[in-house]
Amino acid sequence: MADPAAIELANQKCASVVAPAGCGKTHLISESVSHTNGCQLVLTHSHAGKSAITTRMRAMRIPVERYCVETLDSFALKYAKAFPNLGEVAKEALESFNWPAICRGTAKALEKIPVQNIVQATYAGIFVDEYQDCDKSQHELVVSLARLLPCRILGDPLQAIFRPLHKNEALSWTNAIEAFPLIGTLSTPHRWKDNLGLGKWLLHVRQSIENGKAVPLTNHGVQGLTVIQSADYKDKLTACRNYLRRSDGKAIILHRFPNQCHALASKLRNSCSVFEDIRCGELEQPAKEIYELAGYDRMKAVIKFAHRWLSNIPSSVKNAGDRLLLGGNPKTKDAQAISVIQQLKRICESNDLLVVDAALAEYEQLSPTFKSSEVWKGMRKAIQTFDSNEGLTLLQTVQHQRDILRRLGRKLPNRSIATPLLVKGLECEHALVFDLDAIESNESLYVSLTRASATLTLLTDKDCIDPFV
Repeated sequence: MADPAAIELANQKCASVVAPAGCGKTHLISESVSHTNGCQLVLTHSHAGKSAITTRMRAMRIPVERYCVETLDSFALKYAKAFPNLGEVAKEALESFNWPAICRGTAKALEKIPVQNIVQATYAGIFVDEYQDCDKSQHELVVSLARLLPCRILGDPLQAIFRPLHKNEALSWTNAIEAFPLIGTLSTPHRWKDNLGLGKWLLHVRQSIENGKAVPLTNHGVQGLTVIQSADYKDKLTACRNYLRRSDGKAIILHRFPNQCHALASKLRNSCSVFEDIRCGELEQPAKEIYELAGYDRMKAVIKFAHRWLSNIPSSVKNAGDRLLLGGNPKTKDAQAISVIQQLKRICESNDLLVVDAALAEYEQLSPTFKSSEVWKGMRKAIQTFDSNEGLTLLQTVQHQRDILRRLGRKLPNRSIATPLLVKGLECEHALVFDLDAIESNESLYVSLTRASATLTLLTDKDCIDPFV
């Protein structure tokens, strides 16, 4: 049976819908497309979002000629490259991927009749997903498109977790709905179909956050919600270990900062992995150093990388590495340390990066704890696939691999630690918020609370959730 909300949205010329987490936004977009004529341009912000929408369209058997799903930036780049003179986009802006300049250039090109004719001949309407993640330049582009075709936007101001990153380009939700009048808010917690009590409680929490009211956490009576009141770090570690041991399905621990995630992963000893930023900036400097340095200096760069990202390695190996970093000659009878030292010294004798990988493999034989297995494995994979004949540096090889991941989209590991910023738009069965009291915004709070469909565990020393007013 057709959803009246989908039909209403499909018939709008200019409209917006607020879509709380887990309330069926992707399904609404897909079904709305099925009630339109011609090809609909569906714009989103990430390749993961593009994949999710495309997958839903296919599942609903919507003919492929009825939709075209693109990221907003890729759409803008395509038109900016095609019409650089009409859009007045500088070559430097295109080469450096200056996204605000590219989006504004495309918006300017859309003022010209030839470009308008192309857009109107190609598409019959537009849907824009995750509109709260738009900055001002992207908003200007979408408004330009809306002058040519019916345009509907969907988003959630309480999930505008990227807004601080936009700085002066940040777009307020008020400005968004001034351009695209609000026609409704989704209110059915589909993500929690197997635990409606938790889903309804989260909608209540959402309303309380919007109204600036505290939410009691004592005697809550919500199935799947566990509140552990303690400020003691050891108690929290115990709670994490018990949580990871009991949870079936995907389980995530949410922490505020990346360095806190790495430290917690070290304490939990390989029971979960840190979900890194897609760019994985932690790899950039060591990849640059290992590639550019040679001999003893390259060996020192490898030791520093190992000491940074491994913990719980034998003290004999750690002490030997420290001696080498200081320029000394480590004297040890420990077999493990001798084996690692021999492999490290081979780096001084060869320019082959595979010798570096062999040294990293030797460290792995020690059964260490990875502070970030994604960083460690990312370095090893980059070294293993590096080909000097391709004309790329090791850093460029790392960046190429991360770009492939970005395009394909990533799924959460079965056991992971992440910041709220990195899991927005993702979901799992279980979530634990490590330090509820340290969350710095209503947006981070709401995103953290709404990732899990089955159980939610909150570690706090308070008896309520206090929204930011």
